[in-house]
Formats: sequence, structure tokens, C-alpha cells
Amino acid sequence: MFKYKFEINKEGCWAYWAQSSIRWNWYFNQGEANKWKEFTGEFTVEEENGLNRLREILQKEGNAYLWLWDRYENNQIENKEGKESWEKIKSVLADKFEKIWQIEKPKLEVWKKELEQLDLKDKEDNLKRIFNFFGVFNQEKEIKAKLLFGFGKKAGGATKKEFPNSMILLLSGADLKDRRFVLNVLLHESLHLLEYSSEKDLLFRQSFKEILAPLKIKQSQPSWRHLITESIIGSIIGRGVGCWDKGESKEITGIFVDKEKNRNHFYNQKILLISQKLAPLTEKYLKNNKEMDSVYTDQVLEILKEELVD
Repeated sequence: MFKYKFEINKEGCWAYWAQSSIRWNWYFNQGEANKWKEFTGEFTVEEENGLNRLREILQKEGNAYLWLWDRYENNQIENKEGKESWEKIKSVLADKFEKIWQIEKPKLEVWKKELEQLDLKDKEDNLKRIFNFFGVFNQEKEIKAKLLFGFGKKAGGATKKEFPNSMILLLSGADLKDRRFVLNVLLHESLHLLEYSSEKDLLFRQSFKEILAPLKIKQSQPSWRHLITESIIGSIIGRGVGCWDKGESKEITGIFVDKEKNRNHFYNQKILLISQKLAPLTEKYLKNNKEMDSVYTDQVLEILKEELVD
């Protein structure tokens, strides 16, 4: 099943904190940036200039999250100019980062010890059904989980398809009493990595081609694929609406967030709603140890169409 190696990665924490301090893409969270400023104080002109240079790097074509994940992985920057720029940015912001590092690192160390005691034996039967659902058989998935700063009381996480055996967990701010939620985040992200190794993407694409593509609706930031996979995995486990963690969250009955004012929150709420609607069907497939098929993915796309097409 899943086998984890938990790591505290200073370079990764550096990159994650720095990118969260600037509005460089649609996922920017002002509350997160404000939280770190409570520790560091306002940026000087020189520090702001350093952050602006980082924004330019991230917004350069082909960089963005791929560039960030290379930092999370401790990969070398091959381009000499790019390497010098990153080192200069780090030098300018070093004092600010160290203030946060000294506060957050001990919290990450506590969580690392906690997670290393994790035992998933009681979940093996359910995990086997989930592996089967994604059409992945007889595999042990080894995962590097990198523990990074988390500004909120609730843990978060992320994966990227180009790094199929790694995830980041944002959890330094999470309460140790909230172990169950953290475990759910860990498993949710693990299912994303499982999905990357499956061939069910072919089903998503065919259902999309038949149901949504004819409408010629542009969708980016997030992409249709992101919305599809988040909804499916959320219908299993994630934020209390999945069939595995059902009842750990209030029922979602509507979306009251202005997309133009808070695009991130709007789509997170939409995904929750879609996952909740999809959960009964997902539960049926898992209980019957049934593999995902076109009937299932067609239903996913119909729900997305209902919720996201005006």
C-alpha cells in the first residue's frame, strides 16, 4: 500500500514561504501572507525588490509550480543566472526567513515524530478497494512527504504530476489534537499520487470530450482536470464530505463566495459541493470493489456541468 518517508526540508520551506508572500498566481492567499508578517514585520524596499524578482521567476513561461517543486526536491538550478538570482533573493530575505524558521521548525519536528508512528494496518482493506478503483494492482507506493510551513490551524497538502512519488504537507500550524484531519490530508494527497500512476485519465478525457468539450467553455486556473480529480478524490476522503470521512464537516448546500473577489475560496467550495454529490456513487463502487469505468466518469462530468456551467 502506502509507505512514507517524512522529511523537513529547509530549502522547500524557504521556497514555500517566499512564494506565499507575493501575489504571483490565482491561488495567492492574503491571509497566509499576513500571518507570516506577524512574525517578520513589514518588508523593506530591498526585500520587496527581492520578492518582485521571485515573482518574475515564477511567472516566466515554463516555471511556476514546476520551478517551485524543484526547490522542494532540492534539485539544482542548472541555469547559472537563475541560480544566482535565487541565491540573491534568499540572501536579501534571510533575516525574515530565519525568524519564521526558528518558530516553525520545532513544530515540524514534533509532527515528523508523530507521523513516523503512523500505522495504516486498520485501513488496508479500504486502501485495497481504492487501489482497485483506480485500476492499480499489487503495488506498494513509496512516498516522500515533505513537511512545510502551514499558516492555518488546519493542515493542507499538494502534489504535482511531474513528481509522482512526492507530496508536500503544510502543517506546522496544525493542532496535535487534530491528528485525524492531518491523516485525512495525508491520504487525500496519497490518492492524487495513486491517480497519477493509473490509466483512468483516459476515461476522464473521453467523458470530458463527450459532455463538456462541445460547450466550448474555457476553464483555467484551475483546469478541468484539476476540478475532476479533486472532486473524485474528495468524494473518497477530504474535508469531511467523502464517503471515507463523511460527517466530519457540515453539509454543503450552496456557494456564497464571489468568484471575482476570492477565486481560490470559490473553487474550493465548488469542489466540496461536487465531491459531496459524487460521494454516494463513489461509495457504491468501493463497497462493491468495482473499478472506475465510463459510467462513473460520465456522472462526474455531468455533476461538474451542473455546478460549473452557467
